[in-house]
Amino acid sequence: MSAIPGKAMATLRSTPVRVGFLALVVVLAVYAVVSQWDEILPVVVGMNPLLLLGALAAGVVYVLLTMLAWRVLLADMGTTVPLGIAFRVFFVSQLGKYLPGGVWNIVAAAELGADHDIPRRRSVSVMAVTVVVSIVTGTALAVAIMPFASERLRESYGWVSWTLPAFVIVLLPPVLNRLLARVFRLAGRPPLEHPVSWAGIGACTAWTLVAWMVAGIQVWLLAVGLGMTGSLTTLALCVGGYAMAWTVGFLIVFVPAGAGVREGVLALVLAGSLTTGGVVAVVLLSRAVLTIADLAMGSAGIIAARRERRAVTPRWLGAWRHWRTDLGIALTIGLVTIAVAAVQLMRVTEISPVDEATHIDYVWRIMHGELPHRGDTYTSFTLGEWACRKQANVLDKLPACGVDDLSQFQVIRENYNAWQPPGFFAAVALLTRIGVALTALDAVTLMRLSCAVLVAVGMGMVYALLRLWGVARELAAPATLMLLANPFTLMVATTVSTDAPFLILGVLAALVLTLELNGRSAAPLALVTGACTGLVKTISLSALIIVLALLGVIAVIRLVRGQAGWWRPLLTVGAGVVGGGAVTFAWGRYVTANTPPDWVNLVLGQNNTDYVGLPFDEWLPTLTHVFGYTAGAWQGAPVSTYQGNLLIDVVGLALTVIPFCGLVVLRGSERVVAGVAAIGPVMVVLFVQAQSWMREEVYFPSVSARYGITLIPLTMLVLGLLLRPVRVPGRVVTWCVCAVVLLGVFTDVAGLCRIP
Repeated sequence: MSAIPGKAMATLRSTPVRVGFLALVVVLAVYAVVSQWDEILPVVVGMNPLLLLGALAAGVVYVLLTMLAWRVLLADMGTTVPLGIAFRVFFVSQLGKYLPGGVWNIVAAAELGADHDIPRRRSVSVMAVTVVVSIVTGTALAVAIMPFASERLRESYGWVSWTLPAFVIVLLPPVLNRLLARVFRLAGRPPLEHPVSWAGIGACTAWTLVAWMVAGIQVWLLAVGLGMTGSLTTLALCVGGYAMAWTVGFLIVFVPAGAGVREGVLALVLAGSLTTGGVVAVVLLSRAVLTIADLAMGSAGIIAARRERRAVTPRWLGAWRHWRTDLGIALTIGLVTIAVAAVQLMRVTEISPVDEATHIDYVWRIMHGELPHRGDTYTSFTLGEWACRKQANVLDKLPACGVDDLSQFQVIRENYNAWQPPGFFAAVALLTRIGVALTALDAVTLMRLSCAVLVAVGMGMVYALLRLWGVARELAAPATLMLLANPFTLMVATTVSTDAPFLILGVLAALVLTLELNGRSAAPLALVTGACTGLVKTISLSALIIVLALLGVIAVIRLVRGQAGWWRPLLTVGAGVVGGGAVTFAWGRYVTANTPPDWVNLVLGQNNTDYVGLPFDEWLPTLTHVFGYTAGAWQGAPVSTYQGNLLIDVVGLALTVIPFCGLVVLRGSERVVAGVAAIGPVMVVLFVQAQSWMREEVYFPSVSARYGITLIPLTMLVLGLLLRPVRVPGRVVTWCVCAVVLLGVFTDVAGLCRIP
């Protein structure tokens, strides 16, 4: 008789049954969206696509954060799994939520975890404890909003508050470990090898609270898009309301994934802030967004979970498997960047005073097959956009919207940036053309989104740079995300700016240094980096020039000491100089050949001044202007907030201090990187002043920090190297700091607590 249950379990764990289970839950999850498509489609069509994109990105980040909460608790209970395996086990098992009963995701996690040597009882325990953590944190947030909720909500679901003390007691490690031991004893199973610790519960709770905030942001974005007022109060209402809705939906276990119940609770929470139709639309969209996120992550997990072939893995495939988790994280960071930029882009429509009108005009010309030249006036398209979108600092000099008569514009009417290289503008023109073909968005919005894509790629490359230097994923990801607090990151991601590729070019310069410090020739990379950077603008070469100068010093030191291979850094220096110099020289000749003989520089003297004394006397007060990488950044009025200004000050201080901390703490080649990051801002100022002196015998009384922002990746690398020795408690703290920073960034771009 005892063989029958064993055969039954073997049958249930067989491949056909697993495939059938997965097929069933996928069908049910898809049905959950398709069955309401007729109601969802009209809402989607009428909603701002940028807000919808932001909500979808928030939904994906939310489910990723729940996976990280589960993973940290699993590690606390004795099984540390790589992110790739954690991704597959967690997200495939989560599709079980769409079966009635509320336990199938736990069953699936136990079976899938067993394939990776995770004991089934441990998988079940971790899932159960994670759910209890979610209930406790969700109920706590629900209690926080209860005084502000409607009377009907308090009457219908006020009982949720009374469950909080009981769940808190259950969650205490001494109580929780005894309960788990009793359950396993009754089931005839051995107890857990590793009991739950206070640190594990604390880390899981921290991840879960961050997840609740992101989930609430997802609901808030949808609600704002459908008419709700955007404020800290409504944001808090959405965070607490969603947490409460999830908790109630889970406790009513006979409904698959809380369907219907959660929507009803959420509708009561939002009832006072939206019309009845708006409430229904938010409820439907939120459900659809999170189901799509679950499906996307689960489908990715199913594909990744296919059995590996027993044959010898090709080298390229092995490398891909090693890096694919990092690629997924980098893509997620990029999506978060685009989502945040999209929200700010939607709120700030005016033209930036940092030469954006000239850049829009340049891109528009390339889109129509021509290059601008010195002396060219703005196109009618640029004038029309400028008149309608306005520009705060020249508001009284612009005509009414709809006027594109050049004589009505009381500003410099010449595209004074026509001399800049065409590389950046050609890339943005190509992306904009693709956007025009695929969407109904206007050209300027698409140009700005193209810049956001370039910044997102750069963010992913910063993460990759940190991983290349051995910084753990759990540290590299938050360090990179905190870059969103730098004002230039979002400024160039939401305007048409030649600084948009600053992270890409900075990472390439850092890679040149990385290869040389590791004894490998970086000459080919230096050649390509120099050429690509020269095609953007000359000042963007500053990071590469500083790296090449250092390599020149290293070559001389090796030569004096008689060390072998002294010529290798010189070869890289030569390659970089040839790459950047050849492009700069060729473009300069083209500009000179196409400049009218009577052309006069109309912007000369606006930002620079003639010398009074010796050049260095004028330069000296400006040597500190680039430190912190915040001076000269522009923010539109809708996103000028108190917390945003505080973030800028804190970030500026941090980016100033980090390189000097690296000089003290780091050793060897790592200290060299810190040295470059520390001296770089001063070198940039000298580079800018010397260039102005040689060209026009003028100097800049105030040097904008944006001239040196290609050095930011090196500073972030120093931060990553300082964080590298940090273990689990420190990593939790790092993520908590990151969460606070991101909350500040999001409330800033949402315009909460605006400065009058």
